[in-house]
Amino acid sequence: MMKMTKKTIMLSAVALIAANALTFGPVSYKVSAADPAVVSSVATSSDKLNKVYTQLNNDPVLLPLVTKGFTEVNNYVNQDTFDATALLPNLWSGISVNLDPAEKIAFKNELTKVIRLALVEFDPTKAPVTDISADLEQSLTNLSDLLDSKDYPRVNKTQLADFILELEAAALAKINGTELAPTTDLGELVSIELDALIQGLWNSSSSQVVVLLKALYNEDLELLVKDVKKAQEILSADAFSPNTAKQASAALGIAYVKAQLVGKSPLGNATAVNNKEHKISQLNILGIKGFPLSAFDFSTTDLVNPEFDTTNGYLKITSDTSINSSKTIEVTAKLANDNLIPQWLHGATVFTQTVTLSPKSNAGGGEFIDTELSLVPNATTIAQNISDKIDAALVGIGELTTNKDIFALRAIVEEELRSALTVNAGSKVTTNNGVSELKLTAADLSSVFSQLDSVIKTANAALQAVVADAEPVKPVLNLSVGNLDSVKVVINGELLGSLKAKGIYAIGVTSNGALIEVPLTELEANSSLQITKTNGITAELKDGMNQVSALTAKGIQAIGVTGITPELKDGMKQVSDIYNVVVIGADGKEKHEFQSQARIVLPVNSGSVGNEQFLTLAKIEGSKLINLGGTYNPAKKQFSAMRNTFSSYVVIENPVAFKDTSELAWAEDDILKAAAKGIIVGRAEGVFAPRAEITRAEFTALLVRTLGIEAVSYTETFTDVNDGDWYQSVVATAAAYGIINGRTSTTFDPDAPITRSEMATITSNVLVKVLGYKPVSDVNDTLNLFADQADVVPAHRAGVALVAQEGIVQGKGLGVYDPKGTFTRAEAAVVINKLLNLR
Repeated sequence: MMKMTKKTIMLSAVALIAANALTFGPVSYKVSAADPAVVSSVATSSDKLNKVYTQLNNDPVLLPLVTKGFTEVNNYVNQDTFDATALLPNLWSGISVNLDPAEKIAFKNELTKVIRLALVEFDPTKAPVTDISADLEQSLTNLSDLLDSKDYPRVNKTQLADFILELEAAALAKINGTELAPTTDLGELVSIELDALIQGLWNSSSSQVVVLLKALYNEDLELLVKDVKKAQEILSADAFSPNTAKQASAALGIAYVKAQLVGKSPLGNATAVNNKEHKISQLNILGIKGFPLSAFDFSTTDLVNPEFDTTNGYLKITSDTSINSSKTIEVTAKLANDNLIPQWLHGATVFTQTVTLSPKSNAGGGEFIDTELSLVPNATTIAQNISDKIDAALVGIGELTTNKDIFALRAIVEEELRSALTVNAGSKVTTNNGVSELKLTAADLSSVFSQLDSVIKTANAALQAVVADAEPVKPVLNLSVGNLDSVKVVINGELLGSLKAKGIYAIGVTSNGALIEVPLTELEANSSLQITKTNGITAELKDGMNQVSALTAKGIQAIGVTGITPELKDGMKQVSDIYNVVVIGADGKEKHEFQSQARIVLPVNSGSVGNEQFLTLAKIEGSKLINLGGTYNPAKKQFSAMRNTFSSYVVIENPVAFKDTSELAWAEDDILKAAAKGIIVGRAEGVFAPRAEITRAEFTALLVRTLGIEAVSYTETFTDVNDGDWYQSVVATAAAYGIINGRTSTTFDPDAPITRSEMATITSNVLVKVLGYKPVSDVNDTLNLFADQADVVPAHRAGVALVAQEGIVQGKGLGVYDPKGTFTRAEAAVVINKLLNLR
């Protein structure tokens, strides 16, 4: 293919992201309803752009450069002679052959209008960006109609936003690890081969945007690359005065870097030379190697007569302030008046961060170096022994024929890897005024990071040795802080980035036996995970409940309590302490909902447990207890649950009984267990009605409660599901997760009895889309188990086959499945408990 010049207009990668991608984050050529499960990508893209614009508008050096660029390109595109299609001649050539003369004129006019309106609406000085105007949306729709009429693929707003985030990730990946030569012109910092970036996405991305581009360019990547180069050449020659494009893109790029560094710590730890002199050797700007400290002028107002010196390759901080105890200062870094920095960028602020200066250690000679943390001493041995545990499990399983068997092996690997990836961090906890806090840096975990790859690879290799196509296990790094009544764990930006770079999926905190795991995607720089143990519940425990454990989630804060203040009624027992768990954002606000589920594990006082099947996690809400389900591990005396929210929780024993279930011995235990966990309820006092039909809405609610996903707010578009309906939230959540579909494109039919075929399809969606199961490879062969398999309609065949293969649902006897028959409440309880056992 044709090779573009490495530095075509010298756009830095960050400027490329900000200018060519994020600028049009909220825009697409077709605005249509987006899947509520992923629509957040649009907001994410817009939020990124607004953060860049905020940095830009607050910087008197950068803003004029970008404003000049916008002004010049605006003037250019608003000339009467401006022809938008001339910027992309190959695209126009491919499209125009399919358009009649009137359509060609319409397409040119609308494309020109879109460019003009977009440049006005996304002018940085008009931030914050929210969404496109009605005029721009109409022009985009007009363009869409023309493309739709020619059978080009459709792209919606969410798909475009997803592609933008993918483009950003690809560009940042190219930047990370880049090594700068001492003579690098920092005005062209981290410039990349634009064509290589395009080619990479063209070949690897499954984005609908790429599908559209391939259709528009007739699968010819070279034509797209030529168009990109042509547009840059025309704009450089005709739209901008000399150097304007370079200066505007560099300024926008620096604003992007500034936005990326907010809440992070580019400067590493400060080491005390003496009590008036400290040095910092590390500087991390987007992972670029060799970024010179001399590129910055550093300043602080927190020291007396501070001086910053970078002549020896590290940052030396001296002042008249004697550091006799730890002192936190705020350091600002601006681009220096240096020959590596273009004059027009001098004085631009790049980042501000806090640095902790500690006194010189009196122990021994030399500089004070804090002890590094490590994984548990037997981490490597644990990982190496996973193969033996898998072999032992295979003796009982035999041939791997179901997802359930494969995931049983996966659960072994996950649990062993959790044990191996544990860091005893109690030595790093500081306590002031009764408040314990753990603040770690990436440097604190440098030894841990050096061990991670080997341990994780060993664990996954053991699994893939018996399941060749198994997805790698998602690693969780657990910070164990000891037995503290309350502890706050702060995850700074540097540490968060390092954890992600090492492939860590979630961070865990263990205190007083309680474990909280939160996916890193739910955290931001300087988030806090706080666990607090208390000794009482203020919620009401009804008859028979027994408190075995308690947890309040509002951050990663676990509160362990020895007694429940809410009244225990009718035999309920408290069988655990109470733990209050909180995730607190960098803004100090508690985060109550998560897109990805967090895991809660509470220690249970097993001596208090009467009947294990009645144990449940309960949320403390005011004076009430709300049962939430979960599973008990008697070997470890732990109760665990997956949640999309955090609140105050406790484990209780909640005995239940019904007068009408004893005749159904095959289902009675499952009914009682599901009822004790609050997943299913009776129809009246002491009455379960096991043979009654269950509706589509009721079964959907059971699944959502079982999965622990009911509390995140989603919307749905069914015309027969209204705000105020008891099932509205669960239907919306299930639709967002892809678990349910309507009976038509617009209706859900919530009150209709669910058929056995519908139940199978919905349950199989849970298995595949939530739990990660693989569909049945030979549907027809599996369905031959049933004499009436021909009655299973095509839309439900895969679902029925999967639940049959996995033993979730059996036939009705005599080899009959009865696909059109209705499902009963007793059958639903059995399915629910089988799903619970898979969690």
